[in-house]
Amino acid sequence: MHVQGPSRPTPPSRPTPPSRAAQAGSVRCRRLVARIWLACWSLATVPFQEALGSIYQTPQPVTQWDLVEEVRILANDNRYLLSKVFAVEIGRGGNIYVGDEQEAAIVVFDSLGRFLRRLGGRGYGPGEFVGPRHMGWLSDTMWVTDDDLLRVTYFDPGGSLLGTARISGPALPSLRATTPDYFLFDGSVAIELVPPAEEIAKTHEITHVPVLRMSRDGRVLDTLARLPVGKRLVHLGFGSRDLYTSHPFPLRPFWGASVDGRFLVFVDVPIFKDRFRGTVRIAWHAVDGSITHTISYPFEPLPLTATVTDSVVEMYAQSLQRAPNMPPLPALRNLIRDEIQFPRFLPPITRLVIGMDSTVWLRREETGGLKVKWDVLSWSGRVIGTFLAPALLTVYQAQRGRVWGILPNEDGIPQVMRYRVVAK
Repeated sequence: MHVQGPSRPTPPSRPTPPSRAAQAGSVRCRRLVARIWLACWSLATVPFQEALGSIYQTPQPVTQWDLVEEVRILANDNRYLLSKVFAVEIGRGGNIYVGDEQEAAIVVFDSLGRFLRRLGGRGYGPGEFVGPRHMGWLSDTMWVTDDDLLRVTYFDPGGSLLGTARISGPALPSLRATTPDYFLFDGSVAIELVPPAEEIAKTHEITHVPVLRMSRDGRVLDTLARLPVGKRLVHLGFGSRDLYTSHPFPLRPFWGASVDGRFLVFVDVPIFKDRFRGTVRIAWHAVDGSITHTISYPFEPLPLTATVTDSVVEMYAQSLQRAPNMPPLPALRNLIRDEIQFPRFLPPITRLVIGMDSTVWLRREETGGLKVKWDVLSWSGRVIGTFLAPALLTVYQAQRGRVWGILPNEDGIPQVMRYRVVAK
């Protein structure tokens, strides 16, 4: 503030300028103080910056992609009539291997969709299956697991049987034996132990299930993760009758291994911070269980509306009403609504696919529309692309530029699809 006095004050006399030596010393002193301050500031802020960077990554441009259909395979021959697909793998020369659980067979097509051969079939003999569950490649050897027979069958790329082996996880209390989910590059296997459905849905005593790394002779080498069960199944009890069904909006983790078996990816159960913010922790693991890196994947929660929950309850009620000795429809609706326990928000991740080029493909919320959004992450965790796909398309394999999956036609018959992924 400037205050004007009654008269102009007498200016002070000019001070005597310091000597050159004194000036140089003063400059050196100021520079030293500045360096010390800068060093202290850097040491104090680096941990904060690193912590901030682990939560908020620098925004990067995200490419909008489109799917362009390249190949569509619709069965018109009983040799490769598909019914309940459990896996799709890509082999040498782009050949497409489709595992069909109901037919207990592997159907092979070339890269243009022409039928080549059929492997396996229902039975207990060598090269046959009862309950095929997973399949993949070990170099040039295809492996197929059978959960009913607790064994693995091996084929060469031409379809010749190489042999079988019994490989399964241990049968523990409340957990049943099961075959490998993935084969890892060091010769071990990764297995998620599976609890019986009634133990999850009715007793609620099992809260986590382990993912084990095991040798092929059955020794447990390590526990890779303990996955929360989440809301996967619903128990509907009517007097002495017990019915079990999949939860329409399950909040559960996802995990998978790369095609070469060199790393695994675990997608945790989402955390809803409020109605505007949510995060999902995604972790990349080496085969020995050590974590190589993690990211906090942000999303905006989408509310689960009353219109959607009412339609789900009505669908369940109308379906169950046809069974004998059911309660009246209003009571049935109330029971179903109480047992389902709908979440406030839609699950942000509904499928995980690890690409053949180590990319990570995340299917987003199931909103009930005709299209569903997919986000594609690089190996480091940065979102590099996003696109819309048909809601009924189940993606099994992907890489930058290509997507393979199963899409039912208007009659519900599975079609094998290959798309080219192009930037808009």
